[in-house]
Amino acid sequence: MRNFKGIIPYLIVIPLAAGVRGFAGLGSGIITMTTFSLLDANLERVSVVINIIFTINTVILLYLSSRRTRIVWRHVLFVTAGTAAGIPAGYHVILGYHQLPLFKFFLGIIILFGSLYFFFPFRLKRRVHPSFGTLFGAVSGFIAGAFMSGGPPLSSYIYTQMDDPRDMKGTLQAIFLISSIIRLITVGVGKAGYTGGVLSTALAIMIPAALLLYSGHRVSEKLELHLIRKIIYGLLGCFGAMIAVNGLATYLPGS
Repeated sequence: MRNFKGIIPYLIVIPLAAGVRGFAGLGSGIITMTTFSLLDANLERVSVVINIIFTINTVILLYLSSRRTRIVWRHVLFVTAGTAAGIPAGYHVILGYHQLPLFKFFLGIIILFGSLYFFFPFRLKRRVHPSFGTLFGAVSGFIAGAFMSGGPPLSSYIYTQMDDPRDMKGTLQAIFLISSIIRLITVGVGKAGYTGGVLSTALAIMIPAALLLYSGHRVSEKLELHLIRKIIYGLLGCFGAMIAVNGLATYLPGS
């Protein structure tokens, strides 16, 4: 019974975050890490569960959108070169420091800025040379490795490269899939690895998350949900600020 009670927050939060990703395209990592940070959970283990579900959901999204989008593999290659270096470095940070107040401070800052990005969508107007994709990939990879929230810098770069916005979704999902696999490998060779608890939790969440992801995707095809998105990311921004303030307040007395 204790184990079941421990899985309940995962069964609620991660499928709901998958639903948001279904209609928004990204943001599930920020939602999940925000919630579990407020619940004072082991964020490294939470991030591994998210990583597994995120990978499966990315495959589903690629399949669902395959007829309407195309993947620009040149951009995928440039970005992946950066994420391959950034993800292991970021994962090392969460593995070693996830329990420290200062980690939660930086997590709160990442959540706050990520939420502001989604709330007030910032888009680079000037086309960036594709070689900068490696730099954006490294930054995004580090944030994804440490905080599972690497979408904003990556989508900012990809947006500058696309003449047709419909190409952005497929290219982004392809990068997310490769990045997720890199992080899964990084976890597997790390000292924490995969435990029975992590795998059983991911297995229990897999189907509910897939169903809500699919539902969110179908809803996004029929309705404009700008107001709902702003409410969600506005609340997340407030929570991110709370997490950052709480982490800094906890850290300062002991510094």
